[in-house]
Amino acid sequence: MGHTPYIANSPHSNKLADFYVGQENVALLLEGEDLWRSTVVTIGAQRSDRIEVLPNMKGIIARFNKIEKPPQWKTGEILKQNEIPCFGKADVIVWTSEDRTKEKIHARIFKDEKFQAQGNCSKVSKNPSPSIGEHKISENFKKIKFDPGKANLTPGSFQGIDQLINYMGKYPQKKIILTGYTDNIGDKDNNQKLSQQRADFIRDIIRKALNKNRLAPERVSSIGYGDNRPIAANNTLAGRQKNRRIEISFH
Repeated sequence: MGHTPYIANSPHSNKLADFYVGQENVALLLEGEDLWRSTVVTIGAQRSDRIEVLPNMKGIIARFNKIEKPPQWKTGEILKQNEIPCFGKADVIVWTSEDRTKEKIHARIFKDEKFQAQGNCSKVSKNPSPSIGEHKISENFKKIKFDPGKANLTPGSFQGIDQLINYMGKYPQKKIILTGYTDNIGDKDNNQKLSQQRADFIRDIIRKALNKNRLAPERVSSIGYGDNRPIAANNTLAGRQKNRRIEISFH
């Protein structure tokens, strides 16, 4: 006789975060008696890559290297951009060697310094979370580089800008402020002017794209802080390059 599965994310369980196709390093903390005995955990039909038993023997951590595409999605299936469904809220099923645990299983996302679940649903939902898109854009903006003493961008700096333009079109209620910074080489007043020019340069690119798509360009503003607020030491070439930057704040 086969074992009876226990569906962990029942209405009585702690709420689990959504899962996303392609999400890496997903870790679930499952608390309950007897889970350490030959337990198998699946999200939908996908089995966990490894199981770690808690030191008190009263639960386990089920780790998934990467959430794969659900089997019901046919190979080669064509899905329109921004309409690819999330894999969210799939059943977390727990199989034990003794059918079910003695106590109700409580399941929740587990995070530690080594494993951080980082979902990316920017292409998988009609209404993706703005915070996910904002974080990704902010990270890509860190790759934007300026030549020393100039406001022009170095090659390869436009990916973050393109993403920000798409984001502004997707969320017409959002406003952003671009803040420009320089290294400490040169006159402080000139650095102030240069940081403003850098912020204005990117602001104008975004405003032009928004205006072309009949979106409000005034949602984008800019300000320069010169060589104030460095994020790295200015006594090295690499440090100065990091300080020549643009940062974004979303409102």
